[in-house]
Amino acid sequence: MFRNRSCRLTRTYNIFHLICLGLILTLAGCGPAEPTSGPEVTIESTRDSASILGDDAVANPQPYPAPSEDNVSGTEAYPVPSEVQPLDGPYPAPISEDAQILAFEGSIRAGDTIVRGFGPPGLSVSILNITLMGEFIGSGVVGTDGTFAVQVDPLQALIRIGLHADIENFGLSSDHIQPGAQAIRVPLACYFYDSLVISQ
Repeated sequence: MFRNRSCRLTRTYNIFHLICLGLILTLAGCGPAEPTSGPEVTIESTRDSASILGDDAVANPQPYPAPSEDNVSGTEAYPVPSEVQPLDGPYPAPISEDAQILAFEGSIRAGDTIVRGFGPPGLSVSILNITLMGEFIGSGVVGTDGTFAVQVDPLQALIRIGLHADIENFGLSSDHIQPGAQAIRVPLACYFYDSLVISQ
């Protein structure tokens, strides 16, 4: 009785052992599973590039060409402006043909007591100290020869004096006046048809 039971157990064990061995060999013979193929990324990327850059750009990808000598041969520097010719006479040039000059004559040195200049005959002119915010220095009237000579106190060195006149009340406009080379408009003062610095 015990012998029959032992034989049955041994036979059952052998069958189970053979089944396990068969499973192990079957699994070992299958080998590693092959990876599944993914989406064709390269093809899709190429299609996207072709839609953006064009078929030629995708088929022949090349770096942007460097400029050749032919491309830059026609490039020239900005032309040098022609030489500017100075204006004849004091600045600015006359606006009209019959414009009359209103300006100082020559330079004035420290200690001088006469200020000379040019202007329309009969025009009243005033000499003001621009350095001292338009302080009155002297006045006079332009003679029939178109010149004036205003008597003043001895002038100090390095101050700037200005020539002022009320041309509108005289019946003239700015179109008929040619200011001197150093005409200047001083804020809170007035427009000076000419000015100069007293030399030492």
